[in-house]
Amino acid sequence: MTLIKQRGFTLTEIILVLIIASVLVISVFIIFKKAQRHEKIKTEISNLINLKGQIDSLFSSLPDYSTLSNSLLIESDLVPNGILYEDSLGKKWMRNSWNGNIIVSQYSSSPIYYSIVYQNIPIDTCTNIISATQKYFPSIKVTGGSTIKKNDSIAKISDTCASSGDTYKSMELTFTSFGDW
Repeated sequence: MTLIKQRGFTLTEIILVLIIASVLVISVFIIFKKAQRHEKIKTEISNLINLKGQIDSLFSSLPDYSTLSNSLLIESDLVPNGILYEDSLGKKWMRNSWNGNIIVSQYSSSPIYYSIVYQNIPIDTCTNIISATQKYFPSIKVTGGSTIKKNDSIAKISDTCASSGDTYKSMELTFTSFGDW
């Protein structure tokens, strides 16, 4: 009796290979998404710090920030490239990586201070952004939450961001500079 040698793979082996390949593909997508999220956060932190530096430099010899506006920064060519957008009609504005507006102005209650408002910030990025920038801003207001101060702990930042997360899918962060504090 001669044995017939079969060539090829069994159905079980093919299914096992497909399952392993699927798991690997899904893992790559998850890692890529996390890396992309981390890069957006890093970029926005850099843009925010650069924007603050440009404002401080522009107004260093002026008594207050009463003339501060998005238009002034755009016309003065002081907006970091990563946040400056232009439409087909030539209108320019400032937007963050999550397509939220960035608004700069004198602080609402006093022209000797200014604020930078970041809109449409995803909740899961709140803690990272605030903890990386709080040393540059003595006050950061979180929509629906409280105000973070310069020396607040990471636990307080995390709690504040999480408390806003119950109501909002995205939030607004208001960074306030109090001059030479």
